[in-house]
Amino acid sequence: NVPNAEDDNILQLLHSKLQEDELSAFAFYEAQNDQRLFADIESLLPNSGLDKRKRQSKYLELQLRRSASVVCNLTEYTLSTILGYNPEDERSAVLHHFLPLREQTHCVFARRANLWVCHPDFIASNVSNTAADMTARAFSLFAAAQHKIDGFLFRIPPATTVEEHGIIVYRLLAWIAKHDPMDRDCIAKRNIAAKHWVFKFASAEFFITSFNVCYPSSSSRFQFGIEDAGFVLFQPFHSFLLHGVGEELPRSLTNWEYPTTIREEIRCRFRKNGRPYFIHEYPSSALAAHQVVSPVALDCCIPMWWKSGCPKSSYTLMEWELKNNNRK
Repeated sequence: NVPNAEDDNILQLLHSKLQEDELSAFAFYEAQNDQRLFADIESLLPNSGLDKRKRQSKYLELQLRRSASVVCNLTEYTLSTILGYNPEDERSAVLHHFLPLREQTHCVFARRANLWVCHPDFIASNVSNTAADMTARAFSLFAAAQHKIDGFLFRIPPATTVEEHGIIVYRLLAWIAKHDPMDRDCIAKRNIAAKHWVFKFASAEFFITSFNVCYPSSSSRFQFGIEDAGFVLFQPFHSFLLHGVGEELPRSLTNWEYPTTIREEIRCRFRKNGRPYFIHEYPSSALAAHQVVSPVALDCCIPMWWKSGCPKSSYTLMEWELKNNNRK
């Protein structure tokens, strides 16, 4: 039996879909309910016409729905209808482009991570097109539903220098931050170089890593042969808790011979394969900004991507750590 529809428009759409035999009546009705339920995703965008208070109210409403696991159970059809594309499509050109890095990186759960991706036509240098609007909606939904999603991946233009890469990353993060439904804008309205800064969007905090052509094979950000693009990956911090990666221990306490946690295993694998990354001796004093755009080598100075032109600091990560913890 076909469920009762609430208006003539839905009945007409239902009839046409049944005629085209694209999906069952019940599935289509559910999809229309989901579409109506989450149509207010559009209102999360700053240019939606709603004021800050109303956008916050809409976001909190989505958060409540998330707790009932409604957002995370959206079908492929519903996601595509709401967002304009399916960000979790395993056949995505973006995910396929990222595949060499995903399969060859030394991170132990990279292959099984559940990722959403930007629209295949998204261009970081042109954020005023339809693909950018679709991606903004997808990222907003990702932030509301990220307890089931391990990360959101953006494809960016290739960069042969870390300075060029830093400029691209800054522009991307600034664009995303402007769409924050809570209107915090953690890029324009916060001190990125501050100790407690973290990228925050819609009340969720993210760990950000970026990759590009400029990183050599000795770098933990090496792309394994991808020469025509770079990538920025946003991971919700609680994803690490869900995967049980382990505590952020000082490097001197790392068990290099017999790792006991996933985090230690990752550290060991990167070092064993000749791509060690900097591990803080004083994790509580580390800056999240330093993680976003890594130096091309451990003995290179820190790229200050948050400043115009991405100038380099006078310090390497080790020198910065020693200086800021009064060690010699």
